[in-house]
Amino acid sequence: MQRDARLESHILAQYLAGKHSRCSMLTWILVLCAALGFLISLYFTLVYYQLMAPDAKLIPSVCQLSEQTCQTILSTREARMLAIPNFLLGLLYYLALMILGAMNLVGPSVRGYDALLIISVFTVFLGLYLTHSLLSKLRVVCVLCLASHAINLIIAVLLFSIRFG
Repeated sequence: MQRDARLESHILAQYLAGKHSRCSMLTWILVLCAALGFLISLYFTLVYYQLMAPDAKLIPSVCQLSEQTCQTILSTREARMLAIPNFLLGLLYYLALMILGAMNLVGPSVRGYDALLIISVFTVFLGLYLTHSLLSKLRVVCVLCLASHAINLIIAVLLFSIRFG
């Protein structure tokens, strides 16, 4: 509790010193990245549960995969963590980031940043493994998969900058 109070006073001091605009800009970028990640996870959720075709017209053609390729990617062992599909975990993760970002835009706070920073670092390392699996095992270039891993790296850097910057 004392640690939280010190962190909040540090953020408040930055806010009062005029550093809030930088933090606010980083937070807006964080929310935007989280929203993009959320949309990618939502796409995979809809495709997996067959509520949307993987080559739906609203998806840019460069991102479209065939039905078979998409289902192959989504049904691999690597596409799950603790028996939960990665895209469902992604929905929760990105939603938490959007909520935290929105709360931070309303008023300076650091609550939740430590936990999400740890999770985001984990997602970066997991993304490296998944990218390796995607390219070397499955031999598939999934633009949306690669984009989500890049977004996770950007989010980790942003969280680190917001938290310690």
